[in-house]
Amino acid sequence: MIKFCLNTWTYGHSQTNLFYPFQAIAKMNDICKKANVPMAKAALSWVLNQPNVPVAIVGARTPEQMVENCEVVDLPQVLS
Repeated sequence: MIKFCLNTWTYGHSQTNLFYPFQAIAKMNDICKKANVPMAKAALSWVLNQPNVPVAIVGARTPEQMVENCEVVDLPQVLS
């Protein structure tokens, strides 16, 4: 059973802060700014470095975006 409360939701016995994803995004944004890496590249790098992810399907609207996506392989794994 799922119960919704102000700022949190509960599933079974566990409770989750609804603002946590936004806090995580803000922290990731700070890390990316310090490393001078766009968040999209860091996110793609993180996905590709997950043990059970052999490939990531990306959507590029322009050839330049595809080139930027391919540059992810050059990122240090520290950001992952």
